[in-house]
Amino acid sequence: MFLNHLRNPFINLQTSEANFNKLAATHLERLKANNTGNRFESLILQTEPLYQAYISTITTSSGTSSTKESKTVSTNEAIANLKTYISRKEGVIADKFPKKTSVYQEFFPLGLSEYRLASKKNIQLLAERFIKAAQLHSATVGKEIAKEAQSLLDIYTASRTQQLQAIGSVKGMSGESKARKKALALQLYKNLLHILLENVEQTDQVKTYFDISFLRKTRREEKSIAA
Repeated sequence: MFLNHLRNPFINLQTSEANFNKLAATHLERLKANNTGNRFESLILQTEPLYQAYISTITTSSGTSSTKESKTVSTNEAIANLKTYISRKEGVIADKFPKKTSVYQEFFPLGLSEYRLASKKNIQLLAERFIKAAQLHSATVGKEIAKEAQSLLDIYTASRTQQLQAIGSVKGMSGESKARKKALALQLYKNLLHILLENVEQTDQVKTYFDISFLRKTRREEKSIAA
């Protein structure tokens, strides 16, 4: 039981980023407000840069996440447009080369459903196969099919590349954000211990510097919803 009191409550805190940010920001504000005679100057100088580093990562991470979501939407639209185009041109190709012919099989060896069920894992290979067949038989089906399909594929590949880059950025920012949050949580714990040492006979004074009332409210609301 004694060891439980030695755990860092800020690292173990199961709360949202918004609430952790509010706790840290409020604590820093209260240190400054009660910094008479520069009694907390050392804590402020150690805490403020860690807080600024943490909040900057959160802000950047939020923007990066939005970018990732935007790129995901663009990629999904691009793959849908490519599938739709190939589906529409199936009728043109079947009109020139009936479904049982070998040439039709070059375009649709497993039928049109293979394209309809395609995912990001295989759509590029399928589209490249379709374009190759369209180029080979352009004299019959027309040059525009290969050209337009290639254009749609280029849009998809560019969008997919940007999406993967955005996903990588989010993962990188997530790791950095966690590291900066931990550094801040450790400093908050040091501050807590410092204030406790100053008030060993009046430990309730800690509440003056750490406002966790909104955390308790959140937990009560969660229990009420769960009930």
